[in-house]
Amino acid sequence: RHSRPSGSSPVADLAVPWVLTLDCPELAVFREFQGARNRALRIIQQHPEFGSAFARLRRRWHCRVLVHNDPRWDNLLVPIAEGAGLRIVDWELAGWGDPAWDLGAMLAQYLACWVTSMPATATLDTTTTLALARYPLARMQPAIRACWLSYQRHAEPGSVGLVPATEYAAATLVQLAVERAASTSHVDGVASVLLQVSANMLRWPADAAATLLGLAEDDR
Repeated sequence: RHSRPSGSSPVADLAVPWVLTLDCPELAVFREFQGARNRALRIIQQHPEFGSAFARLRRRWHCRVLVHNDPRWDNLLVPIAEGAGLRIVDWELAGWGDPAWDLGAMLAQYLACWVTSMPATATLDTTTTLALARYPLARMQPAIRACWLSYQRHAEPGSVGLVPATEYAAATLVQLAVERAASTSHVDGVASVLLQVSANMLRWPADAAATLLGLAEDDR
């Protein structure tokens, strides 16, 4: 994790992530969003949790460290050679950004994996659907904890709080829901669940960190 150097830098400041502007999008967004993505946008704008939370996160966005800006699992390589470390690829969106963004985006990958492993059917109640998840959250929480602890070991002390990372994870779930809607003709059940989980996380981020991520602020 590289802190921003003093003076000029060839690496540009990153704008606030586009997902944090969906409560008050520019006109260009309406032209670009068609079909299911447009319906997802309307859902976001109808939920007050998103508007107030996104406004808060926009105010908090501060370019202090070099971030990858798109740390999804597709951009990770695990070398076959024994002892070789994890490799992060596709740095075209990198720049100076908020130190909690990359971590939050990575934590969201675990939650999205959990949600997308649930059976996509309207005939099951919520309890049954959660119980039938192929990748139960309880089994994923040790990996989530390992990700959090590893990041904390390499970050500047106190630079990334659990609540900001959790809120950015929630924002990333919205981004993933919109991206999913872009590839379908409707806002399917998975996208709807991603949006609902995100709304709950933004309303109660500290509780979400404990119950969903299995993390506490003093985990070091």
